[in-house]
Amino acid sequence: MILCVGLTGSLGSGKGSVAEILSTLARERGLKVAYYSLSDEIRKEVERRGIQLERDALKQTANEFRSKFGNGVWARRVASKIKQEHLPMGDIQLLIIIDAIRNIGELHELRMQFGNQFRLLAVTAPRQVIQENLLRRRRHDESKLALLDEGELGKLIETEMGVGEPDFGHNVAACIEAADWPPIQNDGTLEDLERKVILLAQQHISPLFAGAGT
Repeated sequence: MILCVGLTGSLGSGKGSVAEILSTLARERGLKVAYYSLSDEIRKEVERRGIQLERDALKQTANEFRSKFGNGVWARRVASKIKQEHLPMGDIQLLIIIDAIRNIGELHELRMQFGNQFRLLAVTAPRQVIQENLLRRRRHDESKLALLDEGELGKLIETEMGVGEPDFGHNVAACIEAADWPPIQNDGTLEDLERKVILLAQQHISPLFAGAGT
């Protein structure tokens, strides 16, 4: 069986940590794991154009492609790679994580491409946790002002959620609302997050593989 788990949530919400925990759990269970990110595809396009990797350039490029080729364009690219690299693979037991889903069209595209082999998981976090995560990772493509200024961070999060965004822009709030499982609330320690992900995996992911005869 192959199961694709998509991840959505605002920047700094802890999607990367959830992906790592899920990957570890799956490998401990004997499953193979593959990781893909829509954001990685956008970064590659920005690099191909020779543009500096900054958040504004990434967002502008992402929106440009969605407006020209449809809101599902980045998900379509990732789905094509997955199918080329992993399908069909016979009786292999594989968990595929698809990170950074930020537009409802990307979700629709992945559901169309993978059908009942796809599930969406949302990760949410309070603003303080988001700010701490951003400060900890200090990626060069993220606004330094937003890391330090509460007002700027708030505006950035609102934009991620879809406030003031065009149809082809970010709308994480719509994706969270359309998730298949209850969201993971990243509002405590890393150990708390691990417990929540383990519980979700036990309740929702393991039964899917068990039902497939694993």
